[in-house]
Amino acid sequence: MDAGKFIVSDGHLLVQKITELAVTALTSEMTPHNMARSLTALSFGLSLRVNKLLGWDGHQPSISNFDIDAWTCRFSCGSRNALSDGPRPPYNKVCLIQPFLLHRLLHLVYTICPAWLGDARSYLARPGAFASIMTESGIGSLITMPLDTTGGHEVLTVKSMRSISASMLP
Repeated sequence: MDAGKFIVSDGHLLVQKITELAVTALTSEMTPHNMARSLTALSFGLSLRVNKLLGWDGHQPSISNFDIDAWTCRFSCGSRNALSDGPRPPYNKVCLIQPFLLHRLLHLVYTICPAWLGDARSYLARPGAFASIMTESGIGSLITMPLDTTGGHEVLTVKSMRSISASMLP
């Protein structure tokens, strides 16, 4: 099956719904579900894979890995590099939702409530957990997955958010 087979019916409305999701995450009591909302908004807003937000064995991202200046974020916590023991060199990302919201979400995730990251990882692995975020926010109704030549289709997951947001960039 080909990867990246998603159709967004209204890009502007998608950005609006992700923005609303970010605001909901910032104004709600912290739970695994709310941390998952935060990670979903960050993954889309910075066009990052969720594993780069959650980290991997031996490396946990922190607020210092994100330097937001206007609509550009210099990200210094890339995936492991096959040619070295550490992450790839820093690179710039374009912010797809308002930078002040991304900045506040990053502080929520890495400064105020970092203990919830592990719970969010487990929560997002549960069947139906990500779908509930997509349904409650109205985001899921904006994204469809057409059938491919074999009769199958992609499944919308938190990992999909990065490819959807990246496809919106020029």
